[in-house]
This record gives sequence, C-alpha cells and structure tokens, in this order.
Amino acid sequence: MAVCTIVMSVYNQVDYTSRCLESVFAHTDVPYRMVIIDNGSRDGTPAFLAGLRPSAPRQEGLTVLTNPKTVCLAAAWNQGLRAAAHGLPVCLLNNDVVVTPGWLRAVLGFLKEQPHVGIAGPHVTDGEIPGGYDAWASRYVAENRDRVEEGFHGCCFVLSPEVVQRVGLFDERFEVGVWEDVDYHHRARLAGFSPRVTHRAVVHHFGSKTIPHLVAELGGRNIYVENLQKYTEKWGIQLGNFT
Repeated sequence: MAVCTIVMSVYNQVDYTSRCLESVFAHTDVPYRMVIIDNGSRDGTPAFLAGLRPSAPRQEGLTVLTNPKTVCLAAAWNQGLRAAAHGLPVCLLNNDVVVTPGWLRAVLGFLKEQPHVGIAGPHVTDGEIPGGYDAWASRYVAENRDRVEEGFHGCCFVLSPEVVQRVGLFDERFEVGVWEDVDYHHRARLAGFSPRVTHRAVVHHFGSKTIPHLVAELGGRNIYVENLQKYTEKWGIQLGNFT
C-alpha cells in the first residue's frame, strides 16, 4: 500500500522531466502514488506524459492532469494536493531535480520520528551534476545523517498529513512560482510546526529551468518583487524599498 503521493508540476523542459522521473522510478524504495500536472506545456511534454505507464516496482498509481493553459505553481500544486491520497504524506518535487537511492524513505522516516516538524526535505546540491553522484550521495548521507537544519528547500519537500489538514492549500495569489513556498513555510510555523532539512537524504537541483521562461512570457515583469510585496503586505512585514 502506498505510503506517500509524489506531486510534480511540469512546464516544458521534457528532458529534465524525463531525467527526474527516471531517477524517481529507480531510487524510490517505498510504495508511492504519483500525480503529474502538465501545466500548459508546448514542447514534447504532452506526448511524453501520454506514453507514461505505472511501471516502476514501487509505483502504485500514476495520474496525469493536463492544464490547457499555464497556471501559477501554487495552483498546480493545489491540483496535486487535491488528487493526492487522503491521509498520506505528500512530496512536492520539481521536475529539474534528480533523486538518489533511499531519498523518500529517509525523509518519511525523519518526519515520522519528528512529528512536530511537519515539513521535511532532503539536503540539496546544485549546479552541474557530478559523475558518480549516487555513490557520492551515499557517502555523504553516511557521514552527515545526524545533521538537521531549519527550513526546507522549495524544490523538494514532504508535507505530513497533519500539515495538509491544518495548513491547507498553497496561496494562489503568488503568481508564476515565487514566494508561495515561503508563505506556506510561514503558515506551517504559525500552526505549530518546525520545518526542517534532514541530511539523511540528498537530491540534486539543476535550478531555474522553468521560472525564467514563464517570467519572460509576462513581458519582463519582476515577479519576484511583485510576489514579495504580496507576501509582506499579507503578513504585515516592513522591508523598505523593493526596487
């Protein structure tokens, strides 16, 4: 029986999506369901997703949701949360991430041991992925498994069922895909949870493979600043001049 639902929103970048899924299928050693939201892709993504079948040994279900036009990441993630198995943890995973052996089992185990955490994610590396990464990740975990940090990385994190129930959905006022994760983190803390990064697991994030393209399509608007303003106004935070 599945112990987690993995939710992934994709917009173009089919090569990264394929590489991400390949790593998930190979390195996820607990039973899971998967929900993929095609967020208005116009490259080879729709055809690629149409050809996917639940084939990994631990994969117990695959749902592909298709948006005719692109929505903000918060809205896409909310689609995934609504489609996720009720009462199970939910992992939000970017499509420009590569996971390593045992990644999900480790994060879920940490969450189970530390129920007050509520949101947990793995250690994240970035830039170009080095050769022999899986072997390096295994050594890293062996040497650092007791390390824990405050916060979480927005490219890969797991929500406990209690967080989903008490904090709810992501705030769709945040356009494109900036600050909605920080907002959720803040709401989780207000609800009594303590989001953490555990070094029992490692993933690699190539980074900035989708958001810049979406921003460019908006005519160069400074979405980061616009969403920061929404965040500060929502929570009554004074940060001075945004420009």
